Amino acid sequence: MAKFIQRRNPVPCGGFNNARLKKLGVRILGRAINCSGREMDFNNGSVSDMDIVIWSVGYAERVDWIKLEDCFDEAGWRHNRGVTTEPGLYLVGRKWLSCRASELVMGTENDVMHVMDDVVKYLALLPDVTPCEQRSVA
Repeated sequence: MAKFIQRRNPVPCGGFNNARLKKLGVRILGRAINCSGREMDFNNGSVSDMDIVIWSVGYAERVDWIKLEDCFDEAGWRHNRGVTTEPGLYLVGRKWLSCRASELVMGTENDVMHVMDDVVKYLALLPDVTPCEQRSVA
């Protein structure tokens, strides 16, 4: 049964492919490889200024290039339900972020809502950021 479901729709939200996300105004960038201040470098050669980074990585991640000592301790990322000690840097989709289901696609909703509440507050504090309209992606 699982193989049938996987062939039918391998990703529960598989309708959100890169083409559809681009139509919704999402910029798809490469893998982040370096950052300095607000400027982030990507493996495809592009460079972009960032106000917020939401770190959502799979099972194997490399963070050795991130030079934010206050964000890490011996256990890994230092955070409170995805809100890190670095303003504008957030985590979602991590093991035990707030509960056992935090790392699962179908279990991230509560964590994402918590992070987005903080994102909205953080953006309101930035002088050169105009909040975008809320829109449905359904």
